[in-house]
Amino acid sequence: MKNYFRKSFAMLFMALACASFAFVACGDDDDENGNSGQQNPPAQQDQTGLVGTWKGPDDDYPYTITICFNANYTGWDNWGGEKEEFTWYTEGNKLVFIYPEEDYADYDVDEYIYKIAGNQLYLYELDSQTGEQELENVLTRQ
Repeated sequence: MKNYFRKSFAMLFMALACASFAFVACGDDDDENGNSGQQNPPAQQDQTGLVGTWKGPDDDYPYTITICFNANYTGWDNWGGEKEEFTWYTEGNKLVFIYPEEDYADYDVDEYIYKIAGNQLYLYELDSQTGEQELENVLTRQ
């Protein structure tokens, strides 16, 4: 009888151990947005400081730029009266805008190096040949 309880206990222990390994092995590798980590998780998004509306002059053209970043990684911009929607994410100091193309299945992607100082957002274009950063725009938080 004593031997029967030992064997039963050992089998129960082994069954529980196997079940615990099954739960660990079946974890979800995608982030909570379901996009394989392409955008920031919410905890990191708050650290970017980008969420909100930014406005400033465009030095190359005689009009104002307005960019709105939403907390759900969507947004819109208005460059001279032409409003476009986008999705966005950051990787380190790189800011990526993804604009859906209406005529194609592809997307238009714009990348900038960004820096926030006080209530100013600095957007730099990166020259792919020289690697130099050129200041593109300075926007102010609204």
